[in-house]
Amino acid sequence: MKTDENYMRQEDTKELFDVIGYFGSWQRRIFFIAFISLMAHCWHVLAMLFLAPNIDHWCQRPTTYSNISTDQWKDLAIPRVQSKNDSGIYSSCLVYKNFTSHMKEENSTTACASWEYDNSFYTSTIIDEWDLVCENDWLPSMSTSLYMGGFMTSVFISGQLSDRYGRRPIILFGGIIFLASGFACAFSTSFLMFNILRFLVAFGASGTVLTIIILLLEVIGPEYRSILGICYQFGWALGYTILPGVAFLVKKWRHFQLIISVPWILLCSIWWFLPESPRWLLSHGKVKLAEKEIRNAARVNGKIVSNWQVIMAQLMTKEKQEEEMKRNRQATFLDLFKTPNMRKKSLNNFLFWFVNAFTYYGLSLHTNDMGGNPLINFFIAGTLEFPANIIGFILIKHVGRRISLMALMVVGGVACLLTVPVSDSYVSLALKANSY
Repeated sequence: MKTDENYMRQEDTKELFDVIGYFGSWQRRIFFIAFISLMAHCWHVLAMLFLAPNIDHWCQRPTTYSNISTDQWKDLAIPRVQSKNDSGIYSSCLVYKNFTSHMKEENSTTACASWEYDNSFYTSTIIDEWDLVCENDWLPSMSTSLYMGGFMTSVFISGQLSDRYGRRPIILFGGIIFLASGFACAFSTSFLMFNILRFLVAFGASGTVLTIIILLLEVIGPEYRSILGICYQFGWALGYTILPGVAFLVKKWRHFQLIISVPWILLCSIWWFLPESPRWLLSHGKVKLAEKEIRNAARVNGKIVSNWQVIMAQLMTKEKQEEEMKRNRQATFLDLFKTPNMRKKSLNNFLFWFVNAFTYYGLSLHTNDMGGNPLINFFIAGTLEFPANIIGFILIKHVGRRISLMALMVVGGVACLLTVPVSDSYVSLALKANSY
């Protein structure tokens, strides 16, 4: 009789993982794809900081004054206004009506009809292309909200579709939508077109990323889910730290948009190597396809299996029993609020997600507004993701989820409060402590 631990007898079969292994080479391939997809998704979520950065702008000079320098034009025609630190700066939105007058203190001002931009660092942005300044300076923030709207819309739709048609087709479907919209976005001819395509980018990306997460959790053993759920986040952190480097090298927004869409070509290409979820196949009665995937997983992971027919029958019976239990329960979203205990837990989770998302993206999407170099601020914010994930994993493993969650949220809240009296030159470091 064989004594190899990889040898599997039919009487040993209790779970799918008893056959394919809990986390082997086959699962690592899926994890790698999930890792890359989250990194690529991060680039587009945070891209607006470099598509629409804070760039200096002022009222455009008439052609008759084109022969004078920018400093001379500002001194001649642009009024000074108070800045946040009480210093006088040139207005970005006003110009003297009669700037040839020597009595500027008595001269009235008017709003700019057009603008000039400081393109010394960024060669082109959506800000200067569509004049998203002054009374239109809220539009970039609205564009980010629309992106998140695409993400939220996809969450409701992609989950239902992946349960009905399988994980693999929805991953490809989302990837194609993303790839087409991401590249088309670089050729937008209007801000409206830009926003529609960004919405579709978010729709496709979130559908792909969330479905890959579901697939990953379905094929790894329970004891690996906590650690891989955190290790998976390192893909986001890696994308976060690389993005400012891309922005430093690529200073035209259209080229930048094309570059950050390239990884999705790789993701769509390696889709052919992505397996379907054996659990989904078994629950939908696709026994032959399920056996093919399970056999391949067992082979790649070095598992020796005997009597496939009996084992597949056992797995099929178990999956049918679980599926029947789910159907009998007919769980809906409202079940989260039926009992006091579940209602309390659900509302707490909703509150935690709202607070964390509100704070995290509020900080991450506004590093341009902090003191110092915005690229360095962004890079520091990204690098802090790595120790944050490591500390989170250690605390969850040794302290537990409940105390860790409470402690880290208190630390984040206190860090935010402590930034109030801190100088702008240090505020980015203190704020990003909230990532923990």
